[in-house]
Amino acid sequence: MPRNVQIQVRFDEPIQPTSLEAVTLTGNGLPVPITTTLSDGNRTLTLTPSGLLAATASYVVSVEGVRDIAGNIAPAVQATFVTATGVDFIRPSVTAFFPLDGAVDVPTSVSIEVTFNEPINPLSALMPGSIRLFAANTGEVVESSVSFTSDFRTVFLTPLSPLAGATRYTIDATFATTDRAGNPSALGLRSSFSTVNP
Repeated sequence: MPRNVQIQVRFDEPIQPTSLEAVTLTGNGLPVPITTTLSDGNRTLTLTPSGLLAATASYVVSVEGVRDIAGNIAPAVQATFVTATGVDFIRPSVTAFFPLDGAVDVPTSVSIEVTFNEPINPLSALMPGSIRLFAANTGEVVESSVSFTSDFRTVFLTPLSPLAGATRYTIDATFATTDRAGNPSALGLRSSFSTVNP
């Protein structure tokens, strides 16, 4: 991870902003000063260290005592990561779409792929409107599951049901998608394709 990594934790429901006292970041057993912010309806927690993290060091994120709106306490979790030697200030950009822009006779069972030039923050791709597939003529968004390659460079959108035949669809990748340092996408790009006539 870059030394300026954006550390985020995603919850499955809104949490109480006042229940974050036991959320910590440690490096080599020592606490790292952080600020915490909530976004996306209090579902995504961002931890911002007060400065750059040390190079080639191991860090532990501990999440304890977090409560939902009803006061239920979330199970405690920990995650470990190791930093690289440098920082990342370069915005990610889309390098490929599948299906290709302008493709025709695409099977209605197709899985959509959006590939970036560097690993992205997977949580950013899960944000509403970040990467979406919609019918070009109506603007109706296609409900899809989201998955990633192991290097987090490619995002897969798999429609929950087959696409309509003989229909033009658009893939939209917006500025909301970020890399692991929180840099937003360099460009918002679109690609369109048409499904096969049944």
